[in-house]
Formats: sequence, structure tokens, C-alpha cells
Amino acid sequence: MKYTRIIISGKVQGIGFREFIRKKSDGVVGYARNLKGGDVEIIAAGTPEAIANLVKECRKGPLLAKVSDVKVEEIELNDEFEYFFIRP
Repeated sequence: MKYTRIIISGKVQGIGFREFIRKKSDGVVGYARNLKGGDVEIIAAGTPEAIANLVKECRKGPLLAKVSDVKVEEIELNDEFEYFFIRP
């Protein structure tokens, strides 16, 4: 299974961004977590269409978000996830 790493920058912590993404993660497994620098990281696997939809939602974000950048890259992982969750 191929995984995608998405890094979202801007005002994306402390406003429910990870929960917003969890709710928008239809057809995607993996997780979202806050990074120390203020970004949000998402590790996700799914169909190309499901990943594209998730990236679209990342660019939009919840109402209070101010997304300044979204970086997307394919990565290799040995982990397999059964659902999408929020990591502390």
C-alpha cells in the first residue's frame, strides 16, 4: 500500500483542524498529528481519488483555519492502518 504524507502550514493548530480532516477522510486510512513547528502532518493511504479529495479539504480547512501551504509527497511505510485517527 502506498502512503501519502501531507504537511499543512499556516494557522492550523488549536482550531480543530485534525478533527475536521478526520471527518473528511472518507475512503482513507492513516492519521493526523500536530508537529512542534505549528504544522499539521497527515499520513494517509487510499485510492488516488480519495487522497485527492483529502488534499482538497486540507487546502480549505475548517472555518478558523488559515492555510498558507500544503505539501504532498508519496512515502513508503511498513505500517498498515484500519481507519483514520488523530495522533497526539
